[in-house]
Amino acid sequence: MSFKSYITYDEYKAFGGSLDEGAFAISERRAQRFVDAITFERIKKLTIIPDEVKEFIVECMKEMDDWDNKQKENGGNVASYSNSVESITYSDADKTLEDVKQDLIKIAYEWLPLYLTTRVAGYDIEAYLQQQSKYSQ
Repeated sequence: MSFKSYITYDEYKAFGGSLDEGAFAISERRAQRFVDAITFERIKKLTIIPDEVKEFIVECMKEMDDWDNKQKENGGNVASYSNSVESITYSDADKTLEDVKQDLIKIAYEWLPLYLTTRVAGYDIEAYLQQQSKYSQ
């Protein structure tokens, strides 16, 4: 299955992104994986990606890239590493990558529609979207 981006480079630039196109492709994929994890992969079921999702992806890219750049500037001495889906700690870091992700999760709950972030077990986004389309006609 091929990777399908939720945001184009032009949209990224319009939302204030500053990376060049090559760096965008890598950073966007990383941010999208994070967003898919916190939305329980519900975005993949949408036919139109809401602007809130695109804005949030840009914010994730910025925060994660800023954190990476700080680590490079500070010499990034790795104090510990885990890979049960990333957890890197630098000895001179004021924030870990996990801290950055926790901050982004808080933003997600503020910015993203509830139907994407709800933790209700067995939540059926397709049924929700069908119900909503009936009311919008």
